[in-house]
Amino acid sequence: MKAGTPYQKIGDLHGKKVGAQSGTTGLDYAKAHTKAGGYTVVEYQDIATLQQALATGQIDGAVADLSVWTDFVKHTPGYRVASTFTTGEQYGIALAKGVNPRLLSVVNEVITGAKHDGAYAAIYQKWIGTQAPASAQN
Repeated sequence: MKAGTPYQKIGDLHGKKVGAQSGTTGLDYAKAHTKAGGYTVVEYQDIATLQQALATGQIDGAVADLSVWTDFVKHTPGYRVASTFTTGEQYGIALAKGVNPRLLSVVNEVITGAKHDGAYAAIYQKWIGTQAPASAQN
């Protein structure tokens, strides 16, 4: 959201327009809470168009991954993340099953090592903008 707006959560956008990217859990969340929130959902094909719509006042708020907005807010003065919520979304690394077991082993070793030495938590903080949940650090 633009800095200085009074909105603290998506429910504060009653009668306003909320943007979200097509095919995302953010869009699913925004649509699922439309009736209770009293806002209109505007769908955008990509994150750049969503961000431009927010910047030009076509929408009053936007829903997308925290990592996307953390980076946007960090590099675009005048904007803020108003609130966060859980969509159940998880990130992962996909490898073709059984094709390269050595690569799978290396990936798992690196992730385990990063969790043990604190690198995972530092990377999460840098790119997501919050402390990594305890469940993701085990």
